[in-house]
Amino acid sequence: MSVITDVMLCASDSETAAVEHINAQMPSLCASGGRLEMVTDKDRFGGTKVPSRGAWGGAFNFLDFGSFIDAVKAAPWKFRSYVVLILWDEFDDSPHVVTLGP
Repeated sequence: MSVITDVMLCASDSETAAVEHINAQMPSLCASGGRLEMVTDKDRFGGTKVPSRGAWGGAFNFLDFGSFIDAVKAAPWKFRSYVVLILWDEFDDSPHVVTLGP
């Protein structure tokens, strides 16, 4: 049986280097590999404006939860206090929310 985890990562849109740092580690964090992708199309967000912050996401099979959170915390963020990570395992009743701010 597979276990799928939805990942949403919100940060400054200037944080592409930190996200690439995480993506480079994905083969060791997730058996199926994959990478976080930035959502940039305003039609995917709805509303009448383009978001002013970056949003990355993905759905991963057998994601190593703890190691993924560690990888996010260890990434070279420019603005750590703006980073919000939401992880939602398909069997959880509620999401896990991690902030890197103070």
